[in-house]
Amino acid sequence: MNIFLSYANENSGIAEEIYFALVGSDHQVFFDKPSLMPADNYDQRLREAVEAADGLVFLISPSSVQAGRYTLTELKYARHKWPHPKNRVLPVIVQPTDIESIPAYLKAVTLLEPEGNIAAEVTEAVNNLVTHPPNARIKPTKDDKRQGILQQNGALFTVVLSSIVISVGLGTLFSFTYPTVPITLSLASLFVMASLLIVFTARRILKKISQIRNKRVLK
Repeated sequence: MNIFLSYANENSGIAEEIYFALVGSDHQVFFDKPSLMPADNYDQRLREAVEAADGLVFLISPSSVQAGRYTLTELKYARHKWPHPKNRVLPVIVQPTDIESIPAYLKAVTLLEPEGNIAAEVTEAVNNLVTHPPNARIKPTKDDKRQGILQQNGALFTVVLSSIVISVGLGTLFSFTYPTVPITLSLASLFVMASLLIVFTARRILKKISQIRNKRVLK
């Protein structure tokens, strides 16, 4: 994974530790010290590096969120590329920082507050971004497909069986109510249609009730 490491000069020591930890985990890291050449156009090189990155690690400190710092310029480039930081931007608190001074873009995701070794915890968090990339589509296995077919067939069987039972019930009720009226083919078809309508309506009501219950549980 190609990572852009954004930090203030005051945090260069911990940034370097994170850089080596990420490189040791087979990540490509844009770290301005080894990545920028003396003759490079600084702004253009930073913009290109962010555009080429798969993710950005932003080290939060009072210095990095201070107005006028290049870290905020780098964050602006990141926001332009990823309108939402989820699964793309990893904010890491490396020094106690006033929460009000932290950009809202960073606070849109969970801020990583390392409790032990910062470099190790940042590397683990970046590896999780690789394991769960944004918009990842999980390809269903053969067992998943087989299970899906069984569920569809089971649902169809339930609908058919329920319709038959209800149709027979309607026919029986009609015979008791109107014993002198014969049940014709058209009348039987009407019973079947009515039973299907009852079954599908009941299924929709049950599904709606289930959704309401799930929402209450989530709350």
